[in-house]
Amino acid sequence: MPFLFLVALLLSTPFVADAAAKKRSIDTTRYAEVCTALNRSHYPPLKPNDKRRHKALASIIEASGVQNLLLKESPRLKAACWIMYDDSAKLSAGDPRLLERYALAVLYHATQGMQWTRSTKWLTGAHEGKWEGITISRPTLLSVKKRITSIKLPFNKVNGILPRELSLLTEMRVLDLH
Repeated sequence: MPFLFLVALLLSTPFVADAAAKKRSIDTTRYAEVCTALNRSHYPPLKPNDKRRHKALASIIEASGVQNLLLKESPRLKAACWIMYDDSAKLSAGDPRLLERYALAVLYHATQGMQWTRSTKWLTGAHEGKWEGITISRPTLLSVKKRITSIKLPFNKVNGILPRELSLLTEMRVLDLH
């Protein structure tokens, strides 16, 4: 039995290394002007030395795919540009909250968030746990991180297609949009 465990470990090691190499191989300089499609004066091209934005863009590309970001006026592009330029939280790419905020921003743009009845604190610098309808977990002995556990926006004129980025909310257990 220990032999099988060792074989499985050895077989999985290159995959882990390949996945890590793949993550590092995203050349975001090719997409430095991705947000200029929305508004060139508000979203200038990413500067080569702007490491935070380049790392955030790499994380977003890995989560959504680059093709989804190249569609002008797409909810994913709007959310990515908000994360990189407008989100005053300015989270690092290694912070799991960055992709959670990105997923919520995609939901907002994909479901006509500007038309919602209630959207208090959405797309602001406030912690996402303060956004209308968002519940986060309490820290426990096993995890001190607060993660999104539910989205409850009933009777709120949420209209549109739910984005696949909701899968980035790995601790979400409740989604109420009726």
